[in-house]
Amino acid sequence: MIFDPVFGHSEAGREAFEEKNGRNDVSRATQIMSITEQLTRPDKTRFVDAGSSLPSEEVVSEYLLETADLRVPRLASLLVDGGMADRDAVRKLREKSGAKRNDRELWNAASEGDTEAAIELVHEGMDDEAELVRVSSAGSFVLLELSAGSTIDELPYGLVRVLLEGNRSNDPRARAVAQLMLEALEPPQQVPRARRSSPIHMPRADLGIGVHGTFSPYGKSPLAPNSEFYRYLARDHSPGLYGQAEGAFRWSGRYRASDRDRAAEELVEWNYRANDGQPLDVLYAHSHGGNVALSAIEQGLQVRFLVLLSTPALVRSRHSWATINGNTGGAVALRTHMDYAILADWIASRFPLPWLSGRASNGYFHSSNFVVHEPSPVSWFSHSDWLSEAVWQDLGIDGVVQNRNHWHS
Repeated sequence: MIFDPVFGHSEAGREAFEEKNGRNDVSRATQIMSITEQLTRPDKTRFVDAGSSLPSEEVVSEYLLETADLRVPRLASLLVDGGMADRDAVRKLREKSGAKRNDRELWNAASEGDTEAAIELVHEGMDDEAELVRVSSAGSFVLLELSAGSTIDELPYGLVRVLLEGNRSNDPRARAVAQLMLEALEPPQQVPRARRSSPIHMPRADLGIGVHGTFSPYGKSPLAPNSEFYRYLARDHSPGLYGQAEGAFRWSGRYRASDRDRAAEELVEWNYRANDGQPLDVLYAHSHGGNVALSAIEQGLQVRFLVLLSTPALVRSRHSWATINGNTGGAVALRTHMDYAILADWIASRFPLPWLSGRASNGYFHSSNFVVHEPSPVSWFSHSDWLSEAVWQDLGIDGVVQNRNHWHS
């Protein structure tokens, strides 16, 4: 059984599929995406040390330990030379008739290495009673279909329908996963540069800011100056946080590398206008807002202390990381085990589509300059745990940030 301070107790392994209640929904969704990740894993280079471009055995072991704790079936990848070896295993599910194996039978077979049963288990998740499971399964099966050679136009409408319904869900977790998958399937378009108000010129040695994540509108983001969490950070940790809603940094929040690249340029520009280009004292960034911050740092933004909150680690070159490390005094990455949103990001980033090429997620950060903090009790699944004052206090994050001079290189 898995315990999370926010989600409570969830069953691991087969039991999560046998006991279909609200507390096991996220366990099933996470297992389905982890199964798909294994079936579509190109090679071990996905796990890249943040300080180099080489595979990190420590990071590989960390991920495998988490899947072992969740008792996810261990499976071999089906990818061969960039394509799927057993394409028929995916396509024939469209025409399958007769008696179906239940989830227990499918999970048991998958746990013995039966990849065909694993594919069927992913497919059956689209009939699950929980919307988070349905959209996670649909997005996962889109990846399997595309890897098997289908084009976007050939995707079964049932897959797209589940994602479209999830995009209107009242469950914010299901809605976030559906939005991510749908945006990844959409060819990029030229978006006019938004006109935003200039920041107030207020250079100071302890100036800090927050950078919101994907699908987190500025006005609703916990890292906006008008939010309760932001006020807590300013009160207890960073008195120099930019506190004006007018002119605060914001970006589109779309799931697009081009949007994040543009936002990184705008963040560098924002700091010149607000702070005369001086180093920021602290920068708090959530989800892909962390990658906006990292790209800005690579472009010359200097930050004394960087706090990454549930940020997916994108593949970057050794030179990029050397530049980032040189412009950062210290950093800490706060993460949960098997973050369902980061798993969804891994899935979407592998869609074999030209506009996603070369922008894959590699999962976890691992670097001498990026201290990965895991609290006790260990937190599972959540993508938003770290945006709560109560969680910071209960899990001791206060001490990590208050003692940030300890982390400076």
